Amino acid sequence: METGNPAMSDAQKFLSWVNLAILLVLLPLVATNSCSKPETVVIGEAASSAVVGDDVADALANAEDLLGAGDFAGSFDMLLVASRLAPSDPKLFDMVVRFVDQASSFESEEAQALAEDLLGRGDSLVYFQRPQNVAAARKRLTDLQLKFLASESEFEPPQPLDSVSQFVSVAQNETNPTSVRTRAAEQARSLLDDLQLQLAMGEQSETAQLNQAILMEVYEKIDAVEQQCIESLFAEIKPRVNEWQTSAAQLNSKADSASNEEAPEIGRKLGRMADKGYDLLQELMPYSKSGIEAAVAMSATVEDAVKDLQRQKTWLYNKQSLARVREIESAEKPTPQEKIGYLAEIHEEQLSPYVLRRHNEVWEKIFEELPDEDEKVKAVRMRILRSKN
Repeated sequence: METGNPAMSDAQKFLSWVNLAILLVLLPLVATNSCSKPETVVIGEAASSAVVGDDVADALANAEDLLGAGDFAGSFDMLLVASRLAPSDPKLFDMVVRFVDQASSFESEEAQALAEDLLGRGDSLVYFQRPQNVAAARKRLTDLQLKFLASESEFEPPQPLDSVSQFVSVAQNETNPTSVRTRAAEQARSLLDDLQLQLAMGEQSETAQLNQAILMEVYEKIDAVEQQCIESLFAEIKPRVNEWQTSAAQLNSKADSASNEEAPEIGRKLGRMADKGYDLLQELMPYSKSGIEAAVAMSATVEDAVKDLQRQKTWLYNKQSLARVREIESAEKPTPQEKIGYLAEIHEEQLSPYVLRRHNEVWEKIFEELPDEDEKVKAVRMRILRSKN
């Protein structure tokens, strides 16, 4: 009797073929892995745990250094990098607590804002801690939040007069340049005017720190500072005024002895000197109005000097014009038309009565010597236009 294997069913045959196929696929992989050295495999931007660990250590070290240097923004960025790479690292949690504790006590709006931001992010780090450390981490974070809120409650909002007081302090500081003090006083007065208007319109309520009586006290401080600044500015302008007075007196003295040839040039110098005097009078006006007695006296002196310059200039012009009238009257060679042309250039409105009378006498005499009516009409035109032609 022959013995034989029982016949295999179709399903069993199919499973055998599948097992064989799997074995053929795995054999090359096993052989390859057994012959090659292990290596770090990087897919995209994901690195091995060793590389990640180095990056976390670097980020935390940088965060600590930047925090120690007071660079809160840089330290904040490094902590965010570390939290992305290793949110469960206990050193990261410790560093976050240190950052919030230090930044919240720093008097800087930026540091306070970063501390508040990181405090909120720290809440999510609790869930990444080891199970046995979660309770302790939660307590540390809760204590830190309470401390942060307590420090915020101690912060007093700025008072309406704070900005005014700052400007007044700058203005009262005599070590500051006068221009800076003056500008600070102007800013303080402007802000105070706005506060007074807000009180009058009901936009601000009167309190113990802000009322009309207190505003008046601050106004008095500003008035005193402005008076000091005005006196300081007046002291700066005094040397220029004294220098001008000396130059004006010297020019006046020179004009007394000027010849007819020198008269035109000296007359122009007298005019320019008088213009400078007018400018100085404009500069002195605020100091005179402020009640500075020295400024009032100096303004009067400058005004008198300007009048002297103008009179001296008028005298030189009359002197020069009279010399021209006499020269034309006694001249024989020029024609009547040429003589009329020279006389027409004289500005009659600047002449004194005597010089004007002599000018008119010579004009009438030469005018009658003109040959015809056309020449007389031309002479009238030249006299009106102050021109030879």
